[in-house]
Amino acid sequence: MITPADREPPLAGPRRVWARGIYPDEAAVELLISHATFLRRADFTSRFISTSASGAGTGLAAIDWTAAITALDAALPCSDLLTELTPGT
Repeated sequence: MITPADREPPLAGPRRVWARGIYPDEAAVELLISHATFLRRADFTSRFISTSASGAGTGLAAIDWTAAITALDAALPCSDLLTELTPGT
């Protein structure tokens, strides 16, 4: 049996942990997870996402939005979703 968690892209859980309690970030994370494309793209995850563990050992994954916006301005190939998620572009 396939569960919803089986269909989620890599880093979905750590992204949710990182955004927890910051409502705009939670919304952006859920859009990224539901869109699925960017969290499965090595060119995005390797350049703009850093991973670590919290003090309790929970996995965290943070997006460097400044670097993503800079790359978007320099013609990062992407859909309108990333443009919508990155203010100021």
